[in-house]
Amino acid sequence: MADENTPVTTESEEEDQQLRIEPVGLETEM
Repeated sequence: MADENTPVTTESEEEDQQLRIEPVGLETEM
């Protein structure tokens, strides 16, 4: 079990990824 070595995705990181993906989708729609 190498939990310390493995990068853990925090809620803040997940939100950042969603914010980055959402704008792209809106741009493609436009």
